[in-house]
Amino acid sequence: MSCFCKTALVPLVAALPSLNASATLSLSATAQAAMAADVWLTAQGPAPPNPAWLALPLPQVGVSAAAVASVSALAQLRAQALAQCRMDLLVPQQAMAFARLSATLSARLSATALPPANLQPWVQLAALNATALRLQAAVQAGVVASALASATASAAASVTAPVPATPQWPAFFSNLGAMTALLTASAQLGVSLSATAAFQAAVQALARIQLPVIPLPTLVAMCQLSAGMAAVAQLGRSLGASPVQAGLPAVRAMVAANLSAAASALASVGVQLSAGAALRLPALPALPIPTYATAANVQAAMAVSASAVAALTLDVPVAPALPAALGVSALAANLTAALGISAATAPCPVCDSRAVVASAHVAGSV
Repeated sequence: MSCFCKTALVPLVAALPSLNASATLSLSATAQAAMAADVWLTAQGPAPPNPAWLALPLPQVGVSAAAVASVSALAQLRAQALAQCRMDLLVPQQAMAFARLSATLSARLSATALPPANLQPWVQLAALNATALRLQAAVQAGVVASALASATASAAASVTAPVPATPQWPAFFSNLGAMTALLTASAQLGVSLSATAAFQAAVQALARIQLPVIPLPTLVAMCQLSAGMAAVAQLGRSLGASPVQAGLPAVRAMVAANLSAAASALASVGVQLSAGAALRLPALPALPIPTYATAANVQAAMAVSASAVAALTLDVPVAPALPAALGVSALAANLTAALGISAATAPCPVCDSRAVVASAHVAGSV
């Protein structure tokens, strides 16, 4: 048994007025400079690929990019449902429980008169706070100083070519990307990619799960609410204070303090974020290297049986309800993290999950 009963969202209805903001926040010049510095730091990318990789007998993925994307999405759903809802979709009874949870959460959001709430400022504050903390950590770890030195040296040497000019690199990157995606799916499914039959059976089992179709207006509301609850939960964990109890002005002041600390840390290595000062960072060399092109991923791909990869015959179109299912597991987890709201584990006196599931045409007993 697992469902969102009629009373499950009462705490949400009570909390939304406190979380409602009158307008979207306007980011200061310092905040905008901090986000630009964070983007610049992230854009440094991985180290240039080793030319010796081209000589390695990397297993060749023979299935289409669409098939790899389908497998990745199904494996992500299994991992997300397992981590966030404690439901293993490879177990038939738990897969039915997830379908029931999806149907009842959709019904609650469709039927509950949620008070209107502008949660976007919380999303902005969470992103800015995360940026400030990342920049502080990067300065402390010496990453910013190293990136500045590297970018300055590259600019001085007019280094613009990312890799040796050879037509082999695009094909290598494409195959490595597919292998990396399949290896990630393998870890999420708990089945070795070298065990071809077992891997394909797990993927096909996920593809056969029947999920309710969530109406588009409900899905949009679900995504907006999930983003807001994720931001509230993230701020609560980071700042050590309940955003619902503290209120937007107090949380904004705490984020501003973290931003000020980040600006001071960056100033210590020569990067000025102060208002009125232009953000001056060395120009980045053109390095269109995929983020997955790392030695660790190459080594992981080489450890897989080439014959097993060649034997893969994946043809698993993603069900239309899959994106909604990913949204359900995310929203369920974010409601729990932000407000302590969780699905019921046993029927209650007002439980109507049987009727909801029946109307949603979800297969399996409830």
